[in-house]
Amino acid sequence: MIKGKKINLNFWKNKKVLITGHTGFKGSWLSVILKYLGCEIYGYALMPEDSKCIFKEYKLSNIFKKSIISDVRNFENLYKKIELIKPDIIIHMAAQSLVIDSYKNPYYTFDVNFMGTLNLIECIKRLKIKRSLIITSDKVYKNSNSQNFFKESDQLGGDDPYSASKASVEMLVNSFAKSFFISSKNIHIATARAGNVVGGGDWSKKRLIPDFFNCLHNNQVLSVRNSSHTRPWQHVMEPLVGYILLIQSMPFRSKKINENISWNFGPINRLNLSVKNILKILSKQNKNRRLKINFSKKIPKFKENKNLSIDTKRARKLLNFQLKLNINNTLKLCTDWYSAYNQSKKSSYIVMQNQIKKYLKNYYL
Repeated sequence: MIKGKKINLNFWKNKKVLITGHTGFKGSWLSVILKYLGCEIYGYALMPEDSKCIFKEYKLSNIFKKSIISDVRNFENLYKKIELIKPDIIIHMAAQSLVIDSYKNPYYTFDVNFMGTLNLIECIKRLKIKRSLIITSDKVYKNSNSQNFFKESDQLGGDDPYSASKASVEMLVNSFAKSFFISSKNIHIATARAGNVVGGGDWSKKRLIPDFFNCLHNNQVLSVRNSSHTRPWQHVMEPLVGYILLIQSMPFRSKKINENISWNFGPINRLNLSVKNILKILSKQNKNRRLKINFSKKIPKFKENKNLSIDTKRARKLLNFQLKLNINNTLKLCTDWYSAYNQSKKSSYIVMQNQIKKYLKNYYL
């Protein structure tokens, strides 16, 4: 068992936590985790259009003190709701989060990701919210096709609209932090850049894990693009717990740490596997069912970075954050959830809850 910093249950018990984007994949998992830790949780997000959505299928609105279905681009409504809730903590996840969709609708991507965050940051400033975490992406770095492992101080960039919008958010938050928050003893803020997350309940289109299990269940051929591309794969629970460790560590005693507000969360180098290697592991774990895979040689219409690698030394050193699950265990958790889902939604929710309980008890509680 890998030792690390523990979750402080006394800190989280009865804390008012507002999650924007709580209806999404990561938001749903975070909501269940925080509820398990004894938080009073609030949500603010649009409802996903897709019929497959674990927030709706599990009726997760029932675990919230209040689940608000609204748009973060509406400043007046956002401000009023936050003012009423008076949250101790805000975790901002609301976003247009897909690279390919950002090519199709770049205006919407920038509007939601940048302007939505600007609205929230202004609310944080006016209402003096004590602790806030803004979730961005590992795709915020310039020259991401490099083999380098990018650390938090490296130059920001982003060629595709999604990456550029998230890099812009990093600059936005940094500006507010340096201009208004660092001098304040009452407002603490950070940004989190996580690698590729996987886990049960991800039904996003053009994503490897849900595409694999969809095709497996429906006896369809899986068409794979960019099989040699590598990603910092991690189970969704891992960075979410990293966020929790980061938030409970605020405020930092060191002024130097406060001035560098960004944090990478991801695996150590050896888990940066290619798409092809991930498929080999998944195929082996599901060997009782054959899946035909077509590795496309066509050049994709939309550009995606070949290599994404982030340096997580800062989080390991200062937060004692380190991934607990190897890639086989990570993908096995996915296999177990999707297998249960194909039997019944209820059983898959039980699997999700059990995975969270076991993971937290084994490593953090």
